[in-house]
Amino acid sequence: MALKKNNFIISKNINKRNFKPFGDLIEKPLFGNRSDFVAKIQKTSQVNKQSISVISLKPSTPPLSIDIFERHKHTSQTFFPLDVQRYLIVVAPDLDNKPDLEKIRAFIVPGTIAINYYIGTWHCPLQVLDRSGTFAILMYMLESELDQQWSNVNKVLIRVN
Repeated sequence: MALKKNNFIISKNINKRNFKPFGDLIEKPLFGNRSDFVAKIQKTSQVNKQSISVISLKPSTPPLSIDIFERHKHTSQTFFPLDVQRYLIVVAPDLDNKPDLEKIRAFIVPGTIAINYYIGTWHCPLQVLDRSGTFAILMYMLESELDQQWSNVNKVLIRVN
């Protein structure tokens, strides 16, 4: 059951354990060091082209809410913060080809951590907090609409602690 209070989903700080069902975290190494990560960069056999894109987002203002989820059925999707202070991600497991709204999770992510969504993970568009932010996105591309699936939901309010 999602942690709710007064009809809000309560966000939590992200960590490897609470995000593991949905994906991997890629943390910034200490200065002068290199860190290698085992992340599940996934694709189905139908996909063979990689894509790197860059997005810039304006900060979201309270009250924060979501009303749409998306997922990629043929590729994982990794978001690398390039210039971000903090951001909000919202995820849900699958229930009969739709996001399970009873198990929504909202996480606050520091701008030093990248996220890798596993294939099929329902997620909402990123929301940056505090100030504008820029991300690089790494994923495979299926040159068809068959990869990306959208699901509109009734507005859900998110409380950031």
